[in-house]
Parts: sequence; structure tokens; C-alpha cells
Amino acid sequence: MRKENDALKKLQAAKEYLSKAYYDKEYGNVTLDIKQVKEIEHIARSNRNSWMLHDIGYLYLYGNGIESDKEKAVRLYHESFLMGCSKAATSLGMCYYKGYGVKENKKLAFYHFTKASLTDEPLSKVFLADMVFKGEMAKKDEQFAGYIYKRMFDMAFNDEDKKEDEVCIIASCALRLARCFLYAQGQHEDIDEAEFYIGIAKYYFRALEGRIDPLSINGLQEALLLEKEAQEKRTNIEEVPVPSVLLS
Repeated sequence: MRKENDALKKLQAAKEYLSKAYYDKEYGNVTLDIKQVKEIEHIARSNRNSWMLHDIGYLYLYGNGIESDKEKAVRLYHESFLMGCSKAATSLGMCYYKGYGVKENKKLAFYHFTKASLTDEPLSKVFLADMVFKGEMAKKDEQFAGYIYKRMFDMAFNDEDKKEDEVCIIASCALRLARCFLYAQGQHEDIDEAEFYIGIAKYYFRALEGRIDPLSINGLQEALLLEKEAQEKRTNIEEVPVPSVLLS
């Protein structure tokens, strides 16, 4: 019994340490104790805790507090995925899509995003919509992708208890919807709608500043660029002269 209690205490302490390393913005610039990280990895594996293994993989992928090792991150994601972690399926898909720690493979990316989406893992649906938007491993359909972005945005935005994952989805889907309306991709061109979503994207990306995440990296900068383009488009529309025949 005592051994079991000690093991549970170690597991809880490991979860708390890992949670802080994963979510605390300040940890992006803090060096973690690699021996402790490895010990946590051992505890996670011994307890078949797939989510902890996934989160350790995240630290290795982005070098968040420890030296980056993308290949090790992929191995941890795969181990976590085999244990049933839906988020690991999304992370594996992203690695295959971007070529992080493995050779780029859109087919395997699509496979893992699909597996994760079947468990209602929200980030996977955003990535799947991106592939449909571009016509990668699926028929190109900007309108359907836009529908998914809007659906995922609404679900996260209307969640009264928004956690960091929801904030990330709101910001990234708002950015994608802004592009759709600004460039008439799957939506009619509407600068007002584009600026509405740009404003939301800016607000929520600022809330994520300091957080390393595949959906939020450079998100604020991209939102600011879209804002500039929207302003230029609006200026060009306002400067178009009214035909004299309409004034007579």
C-alpha cells in the first residue's frame, strides 16, 4: 500500500511539473531539469499515461525548456497515440504534414488527422479543413473548409469555460475566416467580415503570446498583415471615382 501511495504521489508531482512546463508562458525561457524530465517520462510510461507522454513530446518538439529533439518528440507522440491519446494523433499528423522529425508525408498526415477527428479532437478538424482547403489528399473545397472553420470557431467561442486549447482554436479559425472573406475564398468578399475576424484573431493571439503552439506561431504577425491588406482594400474601394453619369 505504501509503495502504491508513493507511486501515486510521484505521478501527481510529475503531472504538476509537466503541466507547468507545458502551459506556463514563462517556461518558454526556463531550462528544465533534463533528469527530472526523463524521470517523468519513465513515470508516465510505467503508468501508461498517454497524455503525459504526449506533453513530454511537445517539450522536445519545440525545445520548450529543454534541447529540441524532433525525432524523439515523434517517437513519444507515436507511443502516446498507440496508447489511445487523441491529441497525439493530431500532433503526429502535424509532424508528418510539416516534416518535423520525420519525412514529410501528406498521406500519413491526413490519416492521423482523420483518426483524431473521429474522437472529436478539435485541432485535428482545423488541420483537416486546411488540407481540404488546399486540395491535399482530398477534393479541393474552400467552401466546405470555411464551413468547418466557422463551426469550430463558434463552438470554441461560445464555450463559457474557455481553456487554452479553445483560445488557440478561436484565434486560428478567426485568422482563417478573415482570409476567406478578404480573398473571397469559399466566401463572398466582405471586408467588414474580414476585419471583424482579424480583430478577434489579434485579441486571442495576444492572449497566447509566449505560448509555443503549431497554430499560434506567427499568428499575430499574420493577423496584422491581413489587417493592413484589408485597410488597403478599403482605401482602394473608397478612392474609386463615381461615374459622372450617376451624379447627373
